[in-house]
Amino acid sequence: MRIIYLCGKITTMVINRGHVMPDILTSKDFTALIPAFKENLTAQGRSAATVTSYSSDVRLFLQFMCERQLTSEDLHTTTLQAYRNFLCLDKKLQDNSLRRKIISIRQFFLYLVEAEKITINPFEKTTIPERDDTLRYELDRDKLQQLLTMLAARHDTQSLRNLAIVNLL
Repeated sequence: MRIIYLCGKITTMVINRGHVMPDILTSKDFTALIPAFKENLTAQGRSAATVTSYSSDVRLFLQFMCERQLTSEDLHTTTLQAYRNFLCLDKKLQDNSLRRKIISIRQFFLYLVEAEKITINPFEKTTIPERDDTLRYELDRDKLQQLLTMLAARHDTQSLRNLAIVNLL
């Protein structure tokens, strides 16, 4: 074990499989690992939009950690539950957005384990909310008929495509 200066604080370090790792990681330590996480996602063939949204989701979680002065020692399933509550109550996110953010965080910590930056993924066994694919809006028969009439009256390519889609529904 060695004592070193890392991210503005003195911490002890341990050697794990030839890698020097701090005993306790702060949100700043995790934030420094985001560029490598993004490279890893890109190497896995994830789209640019996925890479951007996952890294944004991770940054939001790390900001949550920073504001509450949480470290790697504080990361448990209950921490993620508190974060879920924060997203639902403060950010007013819908289920599918919440689901993606939880998946992003789990991916980040899985990457950290694979890259040997941490030894255990604290969120590995966390359940992910079910995906909600139900339609949020229903058309009654009158509104559906109005929509079909409007689309049929137009003769541009996009309206014809939309008419075909509505008819399939």
